Amino acid sequence: MALEQTASGRWTGDYIVFDEQLSFKEDHITNRWDVSSKHGEVLGVVRWFSRWRKYAFFAEPNCVFEQVCLRDIAQFIEERTRDHKAKG
Repeated sequence: MALEQTASGRWTGDYIVFDEQLSFKEDHITNRWDVSSKHGEVLGVVRWFSRWRKYAFFAEPNCVFEQVCLRDIAQFIEERTRDHKAKG
């Protein structure tokens, strides 16, 4: 299944959800998404990693992922990085 944007700032995969977090800083130019399972367990966060100049996934301790979740996370960070760089 491809990632789907279901509502403003929310994306869903097969088993996980990405919820965009609003920034209250005026100079904040990158986004951040909380990552959780569809059952509500917190898995981590996707945020900009400046040394790599791309979005990355920062997992919570003791989380275990299988191939479908990893593909969804990889697809999500690739697409968000591409979108961010396309903005200029």
